[in-house]
Amino acid sequence: MRRRAPQDPEYARIEYFDLALADAAGEMDLNITANPALSSLLEPDEAVHEQNFKLMRRYGEWRREFHVRATQKVNVSTLEAAAAEHRWDWIDYLKLDTQGTEQRVLKGAEKLLRDFRISLIKCEVGFIPIYKDQCLFTDVDVFLKNLGFNFIDLIVYDHPFYSEGSAMTGETQNGLAGLGEGFRHTLGADAIYLMDMQRLPASERALRARACGVILAELGYLSRAHDILSRHAGLNHDEMRVVLLEHGVKPLKRQLKVFAARWLPPVFLPFLKPLYEFWKRRG
Repeated sequence: MRRRAPQDPEYARIEYFDLALADAAGEMDLNITANPALSSLLEPDEAVHEQNFKLMRRYGEWRREFHVRATQKVNVSTLEAAAAEHRWDWIDYLKLDTQGTEQRVLKGAEKLLRDFRISLIKCEVGFIPIYKDQCLFTDVDVFLKNLGFNFIDLIVYDHPFYSEGSAMTGETQNGLAGLGEGFRHTLGADAIYLMDMQRLPASERALRARACGVILAELGYLSRAHDILSRHAGLNHDEMRVVLLEHGVKPLKRQLKVFAARWLPPVFLPFLKPLYEFWKRRG
């Protein structure tokens, strides 16, 4: 991202780490798939694909994206080891999307979680094991709740590729001409978890509560943000209002970006920025 936009301050201030995470240090195989976004330390489970999706419209196209083109040895570590090496006192916001290994990453951070050194977690979860030995939502949910985290929300994916109205290829499966199943499974989602701020030592509670409140507001959870800021951050009414307005009310440009990503086919996305700039000049 720095190479693509070297002058963009949004990327210039980000620090990147060449690091793969799991539940223990060692070496693992990274399965590089035809669609790079589906690459994983786990192997795709073709038997599960067949069992659940074989009559799905566009199944052949979908399955080809999981084809493993190559495997690459990668060194893996744990989040706990990374925190110690880089001297992170705590983590305000942990976002996980590792194609089925999310619980392993969390297990590699178990001491951080037990010590409440991670405030807020947004974790991709699955409901059908499309990878071998993949963790599912229930695994992650039980694991985090047992460590004292509170479940906040489940944001279910609504990808146009899987919708009933997707373009049909006319492809038939197993010779069953004329049969086509619309994709109706809840394949994946993001689960939000929040630690109990009461468990933090008083010396750091206000600072961490302010950061957590800002992040919750950015994610759109204004009531939760207000609750955290009012009870733990030491802000007065006017200060809270400023925080919620600044981080909870999205500017038009960001609203349009979210709308486009959710509802428009990818082919239209490159044209949106020029259209927005033209509209601004006309306005």
